[in-house]
Amino acid sequence: MNFFFKPDGEKTMKKLLGLMLFGVLTVAVYTPSEASVSMYNFSVKVINKTGGTITNVSTGWIAKPSKLGLCWYNVTIKNNKYNKESCMSSASVQKWKRRLKVSFDCASGNSSYLYFPRGSNKWYAKDHAVKNGDKYTVKIKQSDC
Repeated sequence: MNFFFKPDGEKTMKKLLGLMLFGVLTVAVYTPSEASVSMYNFSVKVINKTGGTITNVSTGWIAKPSKLGLCWYNVTIKNNKYNKESCMSSASVQKWKRRLKVSFDCASGNSSYLYFPRGSNKWYAKDHAVKNGDKYTVKIKQSDC
């Protein structure tokens, strides 16, 4: 006696095989391709030219039209030094128009944030990071504090 199938085991087996085949085909069709899953990693380098130490430096990125990502946060950068780290949030597209947001506390006690590229509603070119070694470099000036 077969413990796994009822006496009509042949019909049950055919149904089971049909369901398994359907499951395999569903997974094959709805699994994203390798190209769409790959992530693009880049870094942000912040250079301090304020004349003092800046603290609580945080960086993030915004991609058109509305994708957001975090790079790094809560970093202290001494004057004439820099911090460069890879972003924690990878982008899903390599060539994408992006803006960076950098927030920080100045030695004077003022808190500030800036968007890069500087200017209202400006965006880096789609291939900016690719052409610059997969990184964005920004400078915080004395006048920013």
